[in-house]
Parts: sequence; C-alpha cells; structure tokens
Amino acid sequence: MGRYKIALISDWYFPKLGGIEYSMHALAKTLSMHGHEVNVITRSYPEVPEYSMRTEFR
Repeated sequence: MGRYKIALISDWYFPKLGGIEYSMHALAKTLSMHGHEVNVITRSYPEVPEYSMRTEFR
C-alpha cells in the first residue's frame, strides 16, 4: 500500500467535544500511524489561539 496525503474535512472538531470529534481524531491518528500524511481541515474558533490549531497525530 502506498503512502497518501489525506485531508479530513469537518466543521465538527476539537476544541468541541463529542463523538464526531473523537472519531475524526482516531481516524487521523490511525492513518498517520500507517505512514500517511493527514491534515484535518475544520472551522476556526475565535477563543482558541492559533498555535493550538496544529496537532501531531503520532
């Protein structure tokens, strides 16, 4: 299997908490562990500093 660049897109992601958010994170983490480059694209939240918008999935 090759290595892919994958974008997961959802308007529901952290810092909100819920089933979709945890599922997206788990999927991103699993894909990353298999060697894929994963980016989660979501809406911005005014109260969240920009530096916390980047997450390592490993």
